[in-house]
Amino acid sequence: MCLIGAVAPFEGSPPTAHAGQTPTGTVTAGINAQPSMRTWRYNGPNPDSWWCAPPNCYQNPNPQVSIDGELNLARQLGVKIPRQEFPWALIEPGRGVFDWSRADLIVGEAAKYGIPLQPVLVFTPSWPNSGGPTYPPAASDFQSFAQAIAARYSSIHYWEMWNEPNYGFNGGGYWWPGVEQDYVRDVLCPGYNGVKAGNPSASVLLGGPSSPDLGWLGNIYTDGGGNCFDIMAFHGYGSPENDSPGVYNLLVAHGQANKPIWVGEFGAQEQGTSDPNQTSLLNAVYTSHAHIAVAEWYNLRDDFSMTCCPMAVHTAAYWGLVQHDDATVKSPGFATYQQLAGGTPTPPPPSKPTISSFSPMSGPVGTAVTVRGSGFMGAARVTFNGTSAGYAVSSDSVITAGVPSGATSGPIAVTTYAGTGTSSSNFMVSGAPPPPPPSITGFSPTSGGVGTTVAIDGTNFSGASSVTFNGTPATFTVTSGTRMSSPVPPGATSGRISVIAPGGTATSSASFTVTVPPPPSSCPYGWSCQDIGNPAVSGGQSVSTNGVWTVSGSGTGIQRAADQFHFIARVLSGDGTVTADLASFANAGERSMSGIMVRSGAGAGAARYSVVITGHGVLTVVYRATTGGSTVTLVAAPGNVPPRDLRIVRSGVAYSAQTSTDGVTWTPVNGSSVSIQALLGSPLAGVSVSSGSSSRVTSANMDHVAVTLAGVAQR
Repeated sequence: MCLIGAVAPFEGSPPTAHAGQTPTGTVTAGINAQPSMRTWRYNGPNPDSWWCAPPNCYQNPNPQVSIDGELNLARQLGVKIPRQEFPWALIEPGRGVFDWSRADLIVGEAAKYGIPLQPVLVFTPSWPNSGGPTYPPAASDFQSFAQAIAARYSSIHYWEMWNEPNYGFNGGGYWWPGVEQDYVRDVLCPGYNGVKAGNPSASVLLGGPSSPDLGWLGNIYTDGGGNCFDIMAFHGYGSPENDSPGVYNLLVAHGQANKPIWVGEFGAQEQGTSDPNQTSLLNAVYTSHAHIAVAEWYNLRDDFSMTCCPMAVHTAAYWGLVQHDDATVKSPGFATYQQLAGGTPTPPPPSKPTISSFSPMSGPVGTAVTVRGSGFMGAARVTFNGTSAGYAVSSDSVITAGVPSGATSGPIAVTTYAGTGTSSSNFMVSGAPPPPPPSITGFSPTSGGVGTTVAIDGTNFSGASSVTFNGTPATFTVTSGTRMSSPVPPGATSGRISVIAPGGTATSSASFTVTVPPPPSSCPYGWSCQDIGNPAVSGGQSVSTNGVWTVSGSGTGIQRAADQFHFIARVLSGDGTVTADLASFANAGERSMSGIMVRSGAGAGAARYSVVITGHGVLTVVYRATTGGSTVTLVAAPGNVPPRDLRIVRSGVAYSAQTSTDGVTWTPVNGSSVSIQALLGSPLAGVSVSSGSSSRVTSANMDHVAVTLAGVAQR
């Protein structure tokens, strides 16, 4: 029996809730794993992913440990299909020359847990196109690759043709720099033909655009791609359950009402272990009556956007239902997904191994050492002061390991998918030299506030017992003998970083600067300045002598039923306009938003109409019709990087948006008009800034900020 509001079972056959059927409230639960590559950070395997290349694997030196552990988490959650990029650039490094090793490992591990994968074919190798990994390939080359991979993995039923192929960035293309015609000609149709040749029973997904962009989706049909996919897909980071009817109507208009609709990505960022926004979104989507067959949450765990090599954390993201350690679950989001998806009821979080004792306490190379403790099942590595050893797992509480050649005196460590356990005492290797002293060769970033994750590079970190920031103790994770990470602890002050390891103490030659967010400055005269939704870091503002406003804000943004952002506003008591020239962003991420807004009040769930530009240049128009209601996306148009003049026009309860490049000639934004009864009367109107993350502060420079009523500008 399938209860209304529960998630439909998924056994590797197509989901039953198709786009053309009357929705039943059952949506199949999928989830995303970390991106395989982030070529705008580093043109190679993402060190924080299943595709990392040792020794540049940040999560665990042995990638199989991370893959196994995260698939085990997916099984506990009840995930029916995980979405994972399969990067063409890494699998076929030369024409007809394939490296299947990592793909084989991932497919094999998923089969072990009985979870069918949904691969995304993405990233062009260098040999068919010198433009870069996001540039269009030769159609024949991509078709050959799609045929080869579909034939090799015939147990996989679903193949997606690229990720967010509508998402170009400053002309370079985060995922794809071309237009719809390029995508249809070079990827979608050749990929469809290749998959069908390799496995005729497999289904092909349209590469999900970054938003439910009906104009882009319509052009797929105009450019001849309507018969080159079996499953319609889009990504929705607002309210996908409200966006899907428009996508369904597009299918109906093209005579394809029976094609399923999959939401390839949806999610919300939550730092820490409490995730009310994630929980609200999960319930809204997975219990919706919205023509959605499958919805794939982004992401399984929090992840790092990294540069390499050496590895360095560029940006931390908090989309996961589990924190970055693959062990600490968020609440109640993890349990909510689990309940909706039919996973194991309230599973205990995976526990990393612990070592209580070992014997003997010393001996030469080759000595058999009995290690006792807990959590040893599935052990992937045993080390003596960082040197890998041969071992045999007798039970969950006993491992026998041999002292390896080259080992030095120091702690014993056991690693499983849940983490690494390290002995509190050292094993002394007879005849071995004393442990070499540690050293710190550098760290990144060189400054940041409390909570900033700092990557520390050096030597001989294995067995480290302490990290301090100018004397203040911090938690830490040892990734390898040459890499560790540590968040800046509360109370830390600027100064040097120190590490204590078995060979002694190392102190950095340079100082880490602990930054403190500046206090909010005075509010412009006649305006109210406030944070909406109580973001973790307060926003602020200043006005220069030449009239430029610098507005800073953090918070998760304007999404779902509650908002978090910094707002500078005044009352708009009748018909009029709200105008601002968004000149530039600073410290903006993909989900950062800045622009103008009219809202019914200062509550986090107030009704509102917003015109914003994201950190990646997407002009977005959204509204909430009632207090506490869902957010509806009217417009999501890429290619609108600042500077841009934005305007909201109000006439009674009718609201619409306009843009300009010179502040003189204004162009209406197609599809932006809506009537909002809750914004009748005297709502608040002004400018808004949100960073899209509780740990980031984004600032925006604006000028010509004005609220105009009856021909009188209130600046």
